[in-house]
Amino acid sequence: MNKLVEAVGEFDEATSPDIQGISGVYTPDGETMFRVRFRRAGGMNDDFNKAWEKITRTYRRGGVDMSTLAPKVQRNLTAPLYARHVLIGWEAEDFGTEFSVDAAEATLKKVPAFLDWLVSQATNQSNFVQRTRENDAGN
Repeated sequence: MNKLVEAVGEFDEATSPDIQGISGVYTPDGETMFRVRFRRAGGMNDDFNKAWEKITRTYRRGGVDMSTLAPKVQRNLTAPLYARHVLIGWEAEDFGTEFSVDAAEATLKKVPAFLDWLVSQATNQSNFVQRTRENDAGN
């Protein structure tokens, strides 16, 4: 088990931890001890888009709004999707677990705040604008 999961312990919906409050994880002050590499969710990430369509097809056909699903159901749908098609890797001193899709999926399910952070970052187009501009310029 990795240190992020150990720090949080068993997840309880009523006492959801804030990802920025856990030592050694993403911090907004620039002293990041935990680095995450990820692709954009959506956009040109065709594998993500196809997998998302496949996962949500049944719900869409039934007229179910995905945002109305229970948080645990949403997590169980999105954690494997983000582990396989968005998250590329992580690195940290003494994290305790090498990156793998299985480890990522388990971590995303155990630490919903990390999944929420990853979703917000991977769907934020401005995180990818600079690289797109550099690619367009030929750099």
